[in-house]
Amino acid sequence: MEAMSCVVCSGPTSLRCSGCRSVFYCSRGHQKQHWSEHKRECKQSYALSQSERLGRHLVAARDLEAGELLLREVALVVGPKAASSCVCLGCHQELTPPAHSCPGCGWPLCSADCRASPHHASECSLLEKAGIGASALLHAALSAQVAAYSFVTPLRCLLVKRASTRSWDTLNSLQSHVEERLSTPAYVAYRQNVAKFIGDVLGLYGDGFDENAILKMCGILDTNSFEVKWVPKKYPSARLAKVRALFPLTSMIAHDCRPNTRHTFEQEDDGAVPWGRLVMSVYTSVPVRKGEVLTATYTQSLWPTKRRRAHLKMAKCFSCECQRCCDPTELGTNFGAIRCFGATKEGCEGLLVPLNPLEETSKWKCTVCRKEIPSTSMDSLNSKLHDEILERASKVNQKLAENGRMKNIPKTDPEILEEFLVKYRKELHPLNHHAIQVKYALNQIYGKIPGHPLKTLSNEKIKRKEELCHQLLEAANILEPGLTRLRADLLIDLHETAQEISRRNISSTRKSKKSSKVEEEDAEKLLKDALKVLATEKQGGSIPV
Repeated sequence: MEAMSCVVCSGPTSLRCSGCRSVFYCSRGHQKQHWSEHKRECKQSYALSQSERLGRHLVAARDLEAGELLLREVALVVGPKAASSCVCLGCHQELTPPAHSCPGCGWPLCSADCRASPHHASECSLLEKAGIGASALLHAALSAQVAAYSFVTPLRCLLVKRASTRSWDTLNSLQSHVEERLSTPAYVAYRQNVAKFIGDVLGLYGDGFDENAILKMCGILDTNSFEVKWVPKKYPSARLAKVRALFPLTSMIAHDCRPNTRHTFEQEDDGAVPWGRLVMSVYTSVPVRKGEVLTATYTQSLWPTKRRRAHLKMAKCFSCECQRCCDPTELGTNFGAIRCFGATKEGCEGLLVPLNPLEETSKWKCTVCRKEIPSTSMDSLNSKLHDEILERASKVNQKLAENGRMKNIPKTDPEILEEFLVKYRKELHPLNHHAIQVKYALNQIYGKIPGHPLKTLSNEKIKRKEELCHQLLEAANILEPGLTRLRADLLIDLHETAQEISRRNISSTRKSKKSSKVEEEDAEKLLKDALKVLATEKQGGSIPV
């Protein structure tokens, strides 16, 4: 049996629910105690399967509707990212000067209270015994991304062995791809900075671990961990915490660039654990048939195929061959396509798509004139466009920063991005990924930040926001369909925009109250799917790091 943490006390388990098989317990007593809460969710929803291509993975055990809870899982390990700004090792919130030093080991904490955090207790004694305090540099460079924390989360993985044999067996059975990673620059650094530090300095080489075991934990984290951001429940006014966390059962959900599940995180506090347990809940985003593979995405839906596959190969050590990756048109969106280079000179209205999207150096071919160009030409153009977007976005962000708390922002700021779309209107069709990226940023500006509230937008700008919402939803409906956070946010934006347009129509007497009421009713319908998603939102979702 795959042993996870008890959902009640987080202790080692010997039982799990025989109905849904997604919740684990240490005893019959805790199972009975949790039943009043769990019985509303308890359904046989998934089963563990095995295949040569996917390895261990989860499939639907019955027909599932969109929005069903598949499983809830307590994180087995939580800790800072390898390159992290200065954080509290107890609650993981980012720290601002002056940082408090742990009375035991001397590493930064937000307060002396966090020395008792279950996250920090075991490592604290090791660091204290070895006499390894945090350097003055770490305390001084509070806002910098430093490698000083790179050993922390791998160490916490190794210390699971001391706490629970079953949990250790579960953790140690996860895929690491460490053999493929050993020659990479990151693992050369891990060997020097993580393995030697944990093994020699902290003394774990004498505790049954060797270099391979330590590097394997690094590989398990890189392959399976999720990046999570939240405000620590113990300190509701604290700064954001950014961690990576391992959920062994959830990590067996297979990847697909068009997933059928979504997940949320929450920090539970039952009084016994002041720092809260980090819990992931996984929901279906679309209907799933019995026997169908349950999937999540390990990358970004609004990236084109070449970028997604490169990220997955580097970070997760596999080459994706899902339906979207195999389709040159990316499910009919032509998300990565650019208008034919002959569009301006020869009048061709075709799109350049890859002959073989699974081949990194594949030629690209026009859908109309059949002209072929080398991948290097497309890479060069995409790189140029990407860099220009970043440059324009940095100008917008700089202006935001210059205005302190984002007051009195010049109303021309969005034009920096709008100019990009005008400049490349002949090269980029409406659903091209560069165009969508800029449109997404514009949608975040119009009506959402000080200086550009919805009610003060010009009629032209508010119609522009409505147009942006429709175009973004057109892409989201295909690339990330169903009850997803992306669609929910866009639907809410469209609903609020439609309401504002209706209000203006009434006040200007351009439409009758009857027709405006129909508009309002249509706007309310936009909320239905969004509310289904938001009803399950706790503290947001993320993707595997």
